[in-house]
Amino acid sequence: MAKRASIASIELNHQKVRIKEEISRRNRVDSSRLLPEQRIVEMYGDLSQGSFSDILNTTLGGVSRPITMEDLVQFERKRHSLESKYKEGVTAEFIINKSRAVDRTRASREIPWAQPVAARFVPTNNSLVVTFVTAASGKYHETKHYVNVEFTAFGAITKHLINPDPKKQAEEDAQQIKKSLLKFDCDCGRHTFWYRYIASIGGFAYVGINPLARKETAYPKIRNPNLHGVACKHVLRVMQTIQKNSGFHQFLIKAILNQYKAKDKNKAIKTQTTKRQMERQITQMKIENGGILSEAERKIAPALLARYQQALINPMPTRFGKDRKNTRQKLNVLATLHNVEKYRG
Repeated sequence: MAKRASIASIELNHQKVRIKEEISRRNRVDSSRLLPEQRIVEMYGDLSQGSFSDILNTTLGGVSRPITMEDLVQFERKRHSLESKYKEGVTAEFIINKSRAVDRTRASREIPWAQPVAARFVPTNNSLVVTFVTAASGKYHETKHYVNVEFTAFGAITKHLINPDPKKQAEEDAQQIKKSLLKFDCDCGRHTFWYRYIASIGGFAYVGINPLARKETAYPKIRNPNLHGVACKHVLRVMQTIQKNSGFHQFLIKAILNQYKAKDKNKAIKTQTTKRQMERQITQMKIENGGILSEAERKIAPALLARYQQALINPMPTRFGKDRKNTRQKLNVLATLHNVEKYRG
C-alpha cells in the first residue's frame, strides 16, 4: 500500500511550484520590458548626453516625480540609518512593535491563522528554519502564503554538554528560542516590494535555497521611499504565532527534541506537521487569535476599553442613542483586539 504524502510534503511541493511559476512570470515580464536601442532614443533621447535621473521616478514626498540628486543623498542617509537601527538583530516582539499600524490592522482582520508545517536544522548556519503557511486575505488570486523564519541562535541554545531531563530542557530552550533573534521572508507582494530591502539592509532577510528568498539591493523608491514599516500582514501573524500560540510551542519542542536525539549534529534534521495536527491548530487559531498590537497600543488599550465600557453604561442624556451606538462599535473593535467577550448589555 502506497504511503500517503504528509501535509508538510504537500505544502512544500506547492511552494516549489509557486516559486517556479513566479520565476517564469518574472522572466516573461523582464523580456517584455526590453526595448531596442532605437526605441529608447525615440522615447528618452540620447542618454549618453544626459542623465538616467530623467527616466527614474520616486514617490518621496507623496507625489510621483523624477529623482533628483538630493533624493539620492536622502536615500543613502536613510540606508545608513536603517543599518544602524537593526544592527543588533530583530525578535518577534521587535518586528510587531516596529511595524506599521495599517499592517497590524490588516493582519488582525484578514489573516486569522498561521501554521508551521515543516522545520529543518541547517548545520552550516547552526540555525532552525521553520516554514509557515498563512491564510490569504482573499483580495487577490492567492489562497495562502508562505513565510520562512530562521532562528539563528537555535544551535547555540540547544547545545548542552549534560542533559539529564530532555523534556524539561526542551521546554526551557523553546521559551528562549521564541525570544531570540531571527530572520524571515514572505512570498507576498507587500514584502517583496515594500519590506525586503529593509530586511536586507537591516540584516534580517532570510536567504535560503528558495531563489525568491533573496537579498534585495534595489531601493524601494516608488513603493516605500521613506522606508517605513518592517513586515507585511502575513509575517505579523506569524510573529504573533511564535510569541503566543501553544501549537507552535509544541511544534518547536518537537524540533528541539529531534535535535537532541540526533547522533550526527551536522545532519539536517527535519520536523513536520501532520494534516490532522494542522487542521486542528487552524481551527483553534481562528477562535483564539486576537488582534495584533504593538507594545504602545497594549499599554493604552485597557484604559480605552474601560472608558468605552463606562460610556456605554452611563452615556450623556442628550446624545443617548448616538453615543450608545458609536460606543458599541468601538467597544466591539477593542474586544476583538483584546480577545475578550463582547459587551452584551
